[in-house]
Amino acid sequence: VYAKTGKYPAINCYDFIHIHVPDGNGWINYKDLTPVTEWADAGRIVSLMWHFNVPKTETTTVGSDGSGVTTLPSQTTFKASNALVSGTWENQWFMAQMDKVADVMLRLQDAGVTALWRPFHEAAGNSTLKSGADWGKAWFWWGADGAETYKRLWQTMFSHFQSKGIHNLIWVWTTQHYNGDAA
Repeated sequence: VYAKTGKYPAINCYDFIHIHVPDGNGWINYKDLTPVTEWADAGRIVSLMWHFNVPKTETTTVGSDGSGVTTLPSQTTFKASNALVSGTWENQWFMAQMDKVADVMLRLQDAGVTALWRPFHEAAGNSTLKSGADWGKAWFWWGADGAETYKRLWQTMFSHFQSKGIHNLIWVWTTQHYNGDAA
């Protein structure tokens, strides 16, 4: 954008998509906040989102190369509703990954960064699809168990982050007409 217009965008979005990958393996370095803090210090808006990856099965080994995980409900046995049930493998993964993100959020907060926070985005899937094999199917695991589970995931994350002392986020929800049907 800068090369074409001489101006930077007002908003830059950073993704926690690789937060599950161990440090020092060539993926995103979540310990280095410099790109985010420099953006904020320049007076620009920071946006954060999370393509929240989960293991493909309970017994899948999550590789240090980022393998063994997905966001797609068709590629995992991870159930969003079970992420809300204490003691399940899904709940253990859910809470551990939220803690990793919370650690980064707290460091951003300590650095004075306020951010737009867009978790569990586009849960309804393709909002313009009206028919076919994928009609009514969620794109991501967090939307696959329906609206009530989705709402509880949001509430759980919000409460968890609040309990950690995180207060530098402006929570953003991606609106959609479910399958294009406003009713």
